[in-house]
Amino acid sequence: MIAKLKAKALALKTQYATEENKAKVKELGDKALQYAKENPSDIMVGLITLMVMDMDDSLESIEQSTDISAYVDADAYYRR
Repeated sequence: MIAKLKAKALALKTQYATEENKAKVKELGDKALQYAKENPSDIMVGLITLMVMDMDDSLESIEQSTDISAYVDADAYYRR
């Protein structure tokens, strides 16, 4: 099964790794880099947005853990 997957991956690699596609990727990468150099504030806003979204998930996880911890503590207290 792994050999079959490797063969399929190699076929896709040879299919898409053409010189034309490599040139297109290089061109798009250069454009992205140029945009980042010209608009650093946009890049920072995007990064800060991602960081805030990640912090929100972390805070929700902490909140859930706190609720579970409170329940376990109360249960242990009542079972004494």
